[in-house]
Amino acid sequence: MRIYVIISVAFSLFFSTSSFGQNFPFWKKAVRRHGLKLNQQAYCFRHSNGEIIGKNIDKPMFPASVSKLYLSYFALKKLGPDHRFKTKVLIKNGHIHFRGGNDPYFSSESLYFILSKLNKLGITKVKHLTFDSNFYFNWALPEKNLAGILKKYVNTQGWNLLHSTQYQNLLFQINDLKLKVQMPHTINFSAKHVYKSHNIDLYSFQEEIVFESSPLKKHLKEMNIYSNNFIANQLFEYLGGELGFSRFMKKEFKVDQNTITFDNGAGFEPNVTTCRLTIYLLEELREYLSRKGLVFADIVSVPGEDKGTLEQRFPNDYKRTVIAKTGSLPHTATLAGMLNTESRPYAFSIFNRTYALQQARNLQDKVVKDIFEVLGPPEQVKYKREDFISLIESRLQVNIY
Repeated sequence: MRIYVIISVAFSLFFSTSSFGQNFPFWKKAVRRHGLKLNQQAYCFRHSNGEIIGKNIDKPMFPASVSKLYLSYFALKKLGPDHRFKTKVLIKNGHIHFRGGNDPYFSSESLYFILSKLNKLGITKVKHLTFDSNFYFNWALPEKNLAGILKKYVNTQGWNLLHSTQYQNLLFQINDLKLKVQMPHTINFSAKHVYKSHNIDLYSFQEEIVFESSPLKKHLKEMNIYSNNFIANQLFEYLGGELGFSRFMKKEFKVDQNTITFDNGAGFEPNVTTCRLTIYLLEELREYLSRKGLVFADIVSVPGEDKGTLEQRFPNDYKRTVIAKTGSLPHTATLAGMLNTESRPYAFSIFNRTYALQQARNLQDKVVKDIFEVLGPPEQVKYKREDFISLIESRLQVNIY
């Protein structure tokens, strides 16, 4: 595929402004009809003859949350689709320590699972419960309040209605999803002091519980469906941040900061890329997934099935034919992914810079339909939405030193 990409760069550069590229007048008409400025919009797609067709293909644009597709490829290449984040729960008399594994999806469900295991080991009460900086909990919670919030979760006798309802919902979901997870009807646990600490003698603990998260591919799918910014930024930093990403893109696509600049995984400014590079990224991502026995829909949202940011878009004839990621900033709306036709999937990307976001999204929907008319009839992918909770395919094991 790398040879194809390099050849395609030269090929597309020649043809992007050719007469062939002018044969699709729908873009100019559609942009004006939606009241947007032509020079602030970009679109492109891979044509069936191999060309990349579009306008402002090489113009630097804000990708917004389409950045998460770049991050997904970055993470998959660095870690692999089956990578699991490991959170270690160290145990000794009167003390439990959570040694975090940078698991961005460690949630109350994961915590309840661990507490139930501690109960099975005969542990119901400790004086100290500590955690380190690599331990995240219920991603939306501010770190400065983590100790106090965590204390309320682990002291089960003081649970309020929220905690009790969460636990009962978890039991229902385990049964409904037919997960191979054994959980008791109630948990009995208490911790007198809960706090963050780095001054822990790790060698003084006698046992540990290792919680292995669900596979990375599940995390990426959930992140992309709901466009979770916290997950994206934590993963981006875990993988090496701005410098690590820059080196990765230079190695993978032979591009530098004149083409792409990312300083976060979520898609906030100043992330900038081009429509052309996004096509290459999408095609490389799809090929990588194929080599791993996966499909694009395994990590990207499918309108018509998945909930999230694309839930209400592309109904009826286009249901399950667009597999894509949205992006939104106050002045930007983006959409990129794959269009599934009767012949094969084709990569596409649309970047709109405007404050009229709904007009931009309406334009995107129209242009997607116009591109299908060029490429051929849409065909639905074989896909059915699966519910996600953090315990899906997660694992626990106990080690005694």
